[in-house]
Amino acid sequence: MLSRISILTAFAAVAACASGGAVVLTRADMSPTYGSGELGYAAEGGGLRVVIVGEPFEVERAVFERAVTDAMAGRNWGPKVEFATNPGAGARDAYRVVMVFNPPTGLNGERICRTDPPEVTGRANREDHLGLFAVFCRSEGFLTQIQGTVRGATGPDDPLFRELVGQATQALFPPKQRVRRKTD
Repeated sequence: MLSRISILTAFAAVAACASGGAVVLTRADMSPTYGSGELGYAAEGGGLRVVIVGEPFEVERAVFERAVTDAMAGRNWGPKVEFATNPGAGARDAYRVVMVFNPPTGLNGERICRTDPPEVTGRANREDHLGLFAVFCRSEGFLTQIQGTVRGATGPDDPLFRELVGQATQALFPPKQRVRRKTD
């Protein structure tokens, strides 16, 4: 387990450095059942459903949801995925990504994935600070989770906002499967 967390944490640190330090990703975790091919399976046939919790900016809900899914597009490792709040009829119901903006403290993937829609709300905005907790769920369990923050994002069109969502998306679907240990 420690090696899986270390891989995600190292990836998150590199991603934060690449953005000039504006985006900081933390609390990366991966379930032992996660496999890098899971995203392709989850998204084939109709896209991958995205559940968005919280409204950090004063814009119409549809505008904000579109900004989130647009910022996710093309940022995952692996196959091309259509991220959508209302995916096509062929979407696999057991899978979803939950993006919680300005999450409450103590939030974890198990809690978010347990109910659909999740029984959680985002907190009020903090001055000059935007938080994000993202989880890839399968049924009632989490596969991966990542937390991130950015300072200075002013709206859904701000490059800082798009970078926070994009980096979280990339970290949420790591290309490497579980580390397998040789047994004697």
